[in-house]
Order: sequence, then C-alpha cells, then structure tokens
Amino acid sequence: LRTDTDALDALGDRPRKAAPGPVRTADLLHRLGVLLKHLDDPAPLAARMARHLSRLRRSGALKPILLPMDGLHRLSWRAGLVAALLPEKVSAALAGWYDSG
Repeated sequence: LRTDTDALDALGDRPRKAAPGPVRTADLLHRLGVLLKHLDDPAPLAARMARHLSRLRRSGALKPILLPMDGLHRLSWRAGLVAALLPEKVSAALAGWYDSG
C-alpha cells in the first residue's frame, strides 16, 4: 500500500472554511417580533402572500410545497402550533394549483 504524501500535503494546505460569525441577537429578536405581530394580525401578510402566489401561478411556476419541520418543541406553543399545521394548510389551499379554471 503506497501513500502519495504530496497529495496529503496539498489537502492540508487547502484553506479551511471559516466558522460562521456570531449571530446578532437584535436581528433574531426583530424577526421574532415581526412573526409575533403577524400572528396577531395575519390579514395584511396573507393578502401579500396571495398576490405573490397569484403571480407565480400565472407565470406557470410549479406548485410551492412546504415540508414539515423538525424541532418544533423548541418553539413557543403559538409558533409551534402554526409551524406544525402550516404544511397541511398550505397543501390544502394550493390543491387547485394546476386546475385550468
């Protein structure tokens, strides 16, 4: 069994990926606040999403899918409930995506 030491040295000389930087807490808290605001009053966001989906459908895009998430036990009960039910509700709402009418 022979080992190419030059190849091993070349692997060691490759630059390594830098670890991601620290997450800014302010950004995460802002996103959480926006999400909670939309949970309290989802109508404006729902209308915006309906317009976006309508444009996608008219352009012939594929039906969007939403896969179930893991780790929902880490969320608050409100966010966890929404995240758990969302894939089923999205699929039901878009059931007629490929209908011609």
